[in-house]
Amino acid sequence: MPERRFAWSGLLGRCEIDGHGLVDVRWHGVPGGEPWLTPVG
Repeated sequence: MPERRFAWSGLLGRCEIDGHGLVDVRWHGVPGGEPWLTPVG
């Protein structure tokens, strides 16, 4: 599985995966956890 690079645009908001494909970032409130990445469109 290829490595994915995340470019964050704020903890709650959007991020880019591999330089393209914006996704919605929804933090599920778990300390030290990771946000859910929901594809846009």
